[in-house]
Amino acid sequence: MTYPEELAVSALAVLTKRPVKWFNTRAEDMASTNQGRDMILKFRAGVDRQGRILGIEGTLYFDAGAPIAEVNESAFGMASTAARMITGHYDIGNVNVRVLGVNTNKTVIEAYRGAGRPEGSYFIERIVNLAARKVGVDQFEIRQLNSLKEANQYRTPTGMTHDSGRYWEALERAKPAYLELRRKRDEMRSRGETAGVGVAFPAEIASFGPYETAKVKLTSGGKVQVVSGSGPHGQGDGTAFAMIAADVFEVDPSQVEVLWGDTDLIADGQYTAGSRTVAIGGAAVYEASLRLKERLAKTAAEAMGVDVAQLEYSEGKFRRKGDGDSMDLSRLFDASLSMGVVPEESYSYVQKLYYSPYGVHLALVKVDRETGEVRVLDYRAFDDVGTVVNPLTTEGQVHGAVLQGVGQALYEAAIYGDDGSLLSTDFLSYHVPRPKDYVRVLWTSLGLAKSDNPLGAKGIGELGTIAATPAVVNAVEDALNRELLTMPLTPEVVVRHL
Repeated sequence: MTYPEELAVSALAVLTKRPVKWFNTRAEDMASTNQGRDMILKFRAGVDRQGRILGIEGTLYFDAGAPIAEVNESAFGMASTAARMITGHYDIGNVNVRVLGVNTNKTVIEAYRGAGRPEGSYFIERIVNLAARKVGVDQFEIRQLNSLKEANQYRTPTGMTHDSGRYWEALERAKPAYLELRRKRDEMRSRGETAGVGVAFPAEIASFGPYETAKVKLTSGGKVQVVSGSGPHGQGDGTAFAMIAADVFEVDPSQVEVLWGDTDLIADGQYTAGSRTVAIGGAAVYEASLRLKERLAKTAAEAMGVDVAQLEYSEGKFRRKGDGDSMDLSRLFDASLSMGVVPEESYSYVQKLYYSPYGVHLALVKVDRETGEVRVLDYRAFDDVGTVVNPLTTEGQVHGAVLQGVGQALYEAAIYGDDGSLLSTDFLSYHVPRPKDYVRVLWTSLGLAKSDNPLGAKGIGELGTIAATPAVVNAVEDALNRELLTMPLTPEVVVRHL
């Protein structure tokens, strides 16, 4: 979302021909910038005695902020996405959810890691656990009972499409870990500790279009330069782009330079959000790399006086079949220039439909009965996100996303007084996860289903946040053996339930 201050600062800089900077105090920032997640679902669910969910009916209320049309419309986008996610990956045929916005004096809800998908997934994952408690079915078994077996462009009753998935198999892969955590819970309970296990089976839509552009260029010395239209801001996408191009050219990633955020180098680009950059931007890098490789093959053939079909490529060199005569990328750069050809290719990858990563997340928690503090002792994440380009940075995304979801479950809330004034105006009154709150995550990439893009990637940046909140809340509910209908589960809230 663009704030008015950003436009004002830009205009002032142009008018005064001087650098202009805008400063907010922390309290001003907390009160005026976007918040997320402020939704309430009132629902009824039909469940048979075996635990099969027959239907869901409800009304989803969301905070629309001040009565400004553009602001209200954006908030509605978050809420409508949440409502459409209400069936998750479950076989629920009857759904009716209304969406109602409420104008308030508070700031509007907007996109925040997940943007409607965490809310929708939270609602259905909590409904499933409440149903399990009602009919006396294990929380893992009720998910197996209601899960879709698999998906191939499956359209839900609310109009969402899941591109691919092998859901029942994912649950089976995670089940031994669930049974292990349940045994740990029972051992803790035998020692008089208050412990619980929670399950989440998150659904997501990710990697939105409409397209992304990349330029791949051969430079002096035979190095490869990648220029991306999307600019990462901490996700490690630059490393992934280098690995994609390096794989095509069969060179070390250190031989690939990645640039972004410069319209002098690439005028066309979209954005980094929605778990889209590697899946969409990476596909553009891949296709541009292939096209440059094809162009270089023609250059090598002309320089060596042979037909392209007589050449083979490996380890950064074109070789003539039979005698082994070769040209490496450094010589190809020089040959291209001597022929008056700039060795570069651009490609815009158009995304036809979003992808749907999914997973199974498990949490083991311990509750301090004196203070109400909740600690996450063990967390297991089984994610199916298609092809994983860079396992290290991908797992880093999972760790960060899970901790954000835990913050949502246990700590974070914008608190307003009876007079409508914001009380949580700094990081003493608004508790975000700190180093002591770190959650150790044991992550497994399932590798069951892939997307239809050239890489087979689906996206990973938000799935952990979507999953962790219901997994932790379900675990605390299991520990306390009481229905929990609100969050965050701060110590004060937990003590009231003890």
